Amino acid sequence: MLMLSVYTDAARVFEAICAGAVGYLVKNTPLPVIKANLLEVAAGGSPMSPAVARHVLQAFRRQPPVAVAATAAARLTLREQEIVTAVEEGLSYKLIADAFGISLDTVKNHLRAVYRKLHINSKGELLALALKRQG
Repeated sequence: MLMLSVYTDAARVFEAICAGAVGYLVKNTPLPVIKANLLEVAAGGSPMSPAVARHVLQAFRRQPPVAVAATAAARLTLREQEIVTAVEEGLSYKLIADAFGISLDTVKNHLRAVYRKLHINSKGELLALALKRQG
């Protein structure tokens, strides 16, 4: 879900994100930009208007990122944890699908859920979190 709202206060932004929004745009966002952001969401991204992104960044600056990720990681399902481990071991999405007897699309869906729960947007960020946990 991509939230489109006139409100940009931190409380409402975080409420929408906690309720499942993967992105948050202000209502005065031009239609072509909304279209591009919807496509970004479909590709697994999390677009935000600049004013909204400022609130999110300020909130993360107040909390250590590893603590936020650790709390979110605790909410991963067993299958999501297994897939994260496989990614950390360097397996391709295709090999992960074959290893668990699931489709490539299912692997991608699990990873999108992981990214959303960990508040990250890429495999690189996932691997960076793994390095921080080890270090």
